[in-house]
Amino acid sequence: GRFMMQPTPGAVPPLQARLVAATLADQVGAALDTSRTARENS
Repeated sequence: GRFMMQPTPGAVPPLQARLVAATLADQVGAALDTSRTARENS
């Protein structure tokens, strides 16, 4: 899957929204990396 932010043209998402999006993406990436590693070690 993927996450996509599509703001209104010319609009800038607030810093807080960008930080939340980056944090969520980081957590999902870490979770996917952990599940991949677990499958490889099985």
